[in-house]
Amino acid sequence: MAGFALNRLRIRSRRRRRRLAKLAVVLVVAGSVAAIVAIIGNTGKNLDSPTRNGTPQTYKTPPTHHLSASEVKDIRAVSAVFIGSAVARQRLDDSYRIVTDSLREGLTRAQWRSGSIPVIPFDVGTIMHYSLDWSYENDVAYDVSLAAKPGAFPRAKTFLIELKRNPKLHRWLVDSWSPVGISTDTPEAAAAARGGPPPDKALSTIWLLVPASILVILALVPIVVFTKHWYQNRRARRSLTRA
Repeated sequence: MAGFALNRLRIRSRRRRRRLAKLAVVLVVAGSVAAIVAIIGNTGKNLDSPTRNGTPQTYKTPPTHHLSASEVKDIRAVSAVFIGSAVARQRLDDSYRIVTDSLREGLTRAQWRSGSIPVIPFDVGTIMHYSLDWSYENDVAYDVSLAAKPGAFPRAKTFLIELKRNPKLHRWLVDSWSPVGISTDTPEAAAAARGGPPPDKALSTIWLLVPASILVILALVPIVVFTKHWYQNRRARRSLTRA
């Protein structure tokens, strides 16, 4: 009876024996990995910032500063010099001394004079409008609308100019200059501003006349042929009636 039971427990199928062997290997590997994780633990570093006792530090927006008439005059005077010099790329020495170190980016006066400066250029014709964006005690920003010289493209553009007060020098310095929005001018509009239609548009109009003329001729041919036949038939009928 015991031998019969052992024979029944034997797995005679080779496929089943291979499956059981693979399952045993998987269980051994999984158990080993679980044991290693349990023994070693989490080796990752904690990237959380350490906490400190005391009042948490939060950024507070500085109070709005009401600009006096003299401050507005000084700010616009500095802005006008900067725009006429750095933006227009003329008399660049005038703008070198009225910008912050952050905007100057370490350039020497000679390098600044070359025109390769971190200021977006514009072919300035005139300053049209100033619009105050923000005003703090030592930080002011304006939206400045510029009109270009006749024939220049784009014809107008708005920029944001930020100025910061230097307490040591007791004057305002330009700290940043960036465009506002996207220009809506097109090459056709720029050509119109120069006083004439764009050449490519005039050329395309001429070429459109050629196929239009051909279509008119093709439409007139059957009309002429029909009219000719009708007139000949009418004359033939008249001649028969008279006879």
